[in-house]
Amino acid sequence: MATYSGDRGIIKIGSDTILNITDWTLSTSVASRNTSSLGGGSSITREFDGLKDSSGSFNCIYNPEDVNGQELLMEGTKATIVLYPAGDTTGLQTITVPIGVKEVSLAGGIAAENATRSITWEGVAELVRGTVA
Repeated sequence: MATYSGDRGIIKIGSDTILNITDWTLSTSVASRNTSSLGGGSSITREFDGLKDSSGSFNCIYNPEDVNGQELLMEGTKATIVLYPAGDTTGLQTITVPIGVKEVSLAGGIAAENATRSITWEGVAELVRGTVA
């Protein structure tokens, strides 16, 4: 399983940046199958040709005015997000992921500006890696 995480970068829905992200995680995996057999003589015991999977989460400072970002991603919502792990400058990596939002958490703090929102999601189709054009 590959895991990407960071406290830098950008997440967008379409052309809209999700505001106030503090950290995020993306995990990817592929199903394997056992290909070993008695007396087969092969040194390979697994093939990784199964279904691919992805999941992740991000945390942000709660902003109810982020109607094209945080407020769109409620439990059960499907959307396509684009992760920009190092920013959205031309030539840098992008990861496009069709997602289904699994869980949304809101936590308060001593002051209103300390409220945070956490969004957990699962991939609903294969992700695509690319670069910023």
